[in-house]
Amino acid sequence: MSVFNNIYQELDQTIRKNFGKDLKFYRSKMKEYNAPNEWQVICEVEGYGPGELFNLIKKSIQESQAKYNVKYFIFSQEELNDITDKDVKNYSFFPTLFLSYPEEYLDRLLAGTVIYLEPTTKESSVSAQQNIDIEDVGQKLFTNILTRAIRKNTSDIHIIPKKNKYALFFRIDGIFVEQKDLSILKEDAEVLITYLLRKSAEKVKGSFNPDNRLTVQDAKMTIDFIQNIKDLDIRLAFVPNGLGEGDLEIVIRLLYKKSASRTEFLNVEETLLKLGYLPEDVPILLNAVKKRSGLIVVSGITNSGKSTLITHMLASVTDKKIGTIEDPIEFWIPNENISQHQIFVPKDEDLQIDFVDYVRAFKRSDYDIIFVGEWRRHNSLTEAILEQAYAGQLIMTTLHIPTSFHIFEGLRTAFGVDPTYVYPVLLLSFNQTLIPTLCPHCKVPLSQKMEQIGGQSKLLGEIRNAMATSVTMLQDTVASYITNLESLIQEDVVYTKGNGCEHCGNTGYVGRTTIYDYFLPSADLEAEWSQKNTNALPPSFILRYSPVKKLKVHVFLKKLAQGIVDIFDYRYIV
Repeated sequence: MSVFNNIYQELDQTIRKNFGKDLKFYRSKMKEYNAPNEWQVICEVEGYGPGELFNLIKKSIQESQAKYNVKYFIFSQEELNDITDKDVKNYSFFPTLFLSYPEEYLDRLLAGTVIYLEPTTKESSVSAQQNIDIEDVGQKLFTNILTRAIRKNTSDIHIIPKKNKYALFFRIDGIFVEQKDLSILKEDAEVLITYLLRKSAEKVKGSFNPDNRLTVQDAKMTIDFIQNIKDLDIRLAFVPNGLGEGDLEIVIRLLYKKSASRTEFLNVEETLLKLGYLPEDVPILLNAVKKRSGLIVVSGITNSGKSTLITHMLASVTDKKIGTIEDPIEFWIPNENISQHQIFVPKDEDLQIDFVDYVRAFKRSDYDIIFVGEWRRHNSLTEAILEQAYAGQLIMTTLHIPTSFHIFEGLRTAFGVDPTYVYPVLLLSFNQTLIPTLCPHCKVPLSQKMEQIGGQSKLLGEIRNAMATSVTMLQDTVASYITNLESLIQEDVVYTKGNGCEHCGNTGYVGRTTIYDYFLPSADLEAEWSQKNTNALPPSFILRYSPVKKLKVHVFLKKLAQGIVDIFDYRYIV
């Protein structure tokens, strides 16, 4: 048994001597008293003050440390000031969670860490002020964070453990922004984490363990337990810090259930223009969804607006029966001809309906258009999607690939699908990303920063080099882009991010706009492909021979000319 465990065992004997019960008894009462640890239970059951209990624990630990000639714990500011070569972790009582760590983790932890035990004061934390009611205090902390995040239109909340606190970051318009006023003391963070773990176990139907802090766990839930917060799902990822210290990094993805008004869909073309699609490309999107059968694939990274685009494309069709299969439903469509279905996990997993089940059911339900929320790595799903596209239904789905030109290569690599099987039914491959739009109040003309960045030649050289290494950039494309960019710089219509202002939260950006690429299969492309006598259809071949296509750099250049994007954000698209 380790020295740390011996110290705990001797503390257990002290508790038994003073109260007639061991720590195991008090631990068994944690749920009954809604307490985060056995020490709080002792205070409740025995009527013992936190300060008195702290002094009892302190005396026992000091005697044990002297006995074993170790110094895992310190108790005063003076001792703390002498610590220069170790990480300091603050706790109010003995951190019993350390006892659950594997021995190798615990040894590594204690070799570089000292535990600073200090009495919890009224000012030290919200949890102390609230008598550590996990449900009540945890929900208050979570509600405050979530409310602020929603108000700022946040897509992700990041709660990251630091030395003496947890730092909070919001991802707003794709930018990682620290929320310094929301940072949480360790004591409060423990309450928040415990609350989120318990709530996840309560909401998730499966093997989620609220006591597990050593392995990665995921959860998904609907926020139906916080007043004034509606139409929101969240996905949580609990990630241990890797040192076995019990600290968890938590990432919360906010999945807003947007309800589109009928007014928004009265003129879908106008709405798509407002979303950032160029006038010459909107007809291509709307014409594709009017086809009788085939496959439309909208791809892009996570949180790139794929579902928003597909929702509006579907809403433009009112004379066909449309069914969607989503996980979760991100956008409620008011059209009467559209039925939306959400994947869910029931308590009895044998009753679960997945994407494959829905696609096959839709075949017998006479749908004209089917939207499959995500094309996942599942042989039966791939077979069902392509079978329905060949059988006469229009299938729309999403993929995670870097560009629209990677569709055949991506499907072959990820799903083992032969390009010759997909090509005859593919109607449109469309890929997009979202990049920040400049704040109109503080953006700066590039000409004002030209000297600071080393001049025009240096800037263009950096952009040319970045593009030359991209697999989606042919040599003539790079040359054409640089020529057009030079013209825009000479016209002094190119802008870059300023220092930020009150209008943009000092980020220099307000909102995001879509940057995209696409191609349409054609007879010309097929003829060139057939001459190659190969099943492979790499991105470079499509780029060279497809007559109907657009690259992200073309879209970026047009928005650069409009003065709404930062010239240095070319890094997002090459």
